[in-house]
Amino acid sequence: MIQMKQNVISLQQGLDYFITYYKVKNLSKRTIDSYEECFRYFMDFIQEIYSEKINVKDIDKNVLDSYILNMRENKLKDTTINIRI
Repeated sequence: MIQMKQNVISLQQGLDYFITYYKVKNLSKRTIDSYEECFRYFMDFIQEIYSEKINVKDIDKNVLDSYILNMRENKLKDTTINIRI
């Protein structure tokens, strides 16, 4: 197996890896599209908070907690929040 070491992985690269992984796992197109939509909501949130590109490795519990609080402040239902995370 070839290992590629990369110190910086952008959110877009992370999404691309994520989608490729689930295509290899043979998930349905509808499921993959749904996952991608949820990931894009998160990417939009990250881009609002950080003006520069963020490394996937910089995403920690505090970032995820902020995302959850943001969704709650926007009056999303708990089921929607759970789906998106």
